[in-house]
Amino acid sequence: MASMGLLLGPSGVAQADDQAFLDQIPPRNYISMYTTDAGRLANGYQICTMIKTGTPTHVVAESYMKLGDGWAWVNAAQRELCPDTLVHSG
Repeated sequence: MASMGLLLGPSGVAQADDQAFLDQIPPRNYISMYTTDAGRLANGYQICTMIKTGTPTHVVAESYMKLGDGWAWVNAAQRELCPDTLVHSG
């Protein structure tokens, strides 16, 4: 039974969920329509890297407007790929 914790990971620790990210970022426009799932994931993880290295989220969102709704990309990436970048108050 002790090994179950090792398989599931520590409780309360947010982990990346690639499929949940992809489910939120379907190909909606001309550019992202021709991007593979791997390409969309790479963009998502790039968003995480930008945020983790100090780029403000509004700047990241503006830079991803060519892929459609930049804020949708930022929000999905933060929720599903790098939840550690979300700021929680209280």
